[in-house]
Amino acid sequence: MNKLIALSIACVAVAAISCGAGTVAISGAKAADDVARIILAVQIRKQGYACSNPKSASRDSEQSKPALRVWVLSCENATYRVRVIPNMADKVERLD
Repeated sequence: MNKLIALSIACVAVAAISCGAGTVAISGAKAADDVARIILAVQIRKQGYACSNPKSASRDSEQSKPALRVWVLSCENATYRVRVIPNMADKVERLD
């Protein structure tokens, strides 16, 4: 149930950002990183990885390509490199 709530919150946040709604004084990049952090944590948990209290998500521009986005997700218990491939399961690599 908590995963469903987190995913719902993330979807609402994405919709608000993409529609230009929101009077919260958060920069676009910060809001996008917050949404990415939540979504990536949900995705890797679905694949069986532990991610308690996701702290941050940052795009790995060196490893990313046009059709392959790579993120570094820091959780309370671990840090992961997550390769997001459209229409496929994410490729997850534990970094620590």
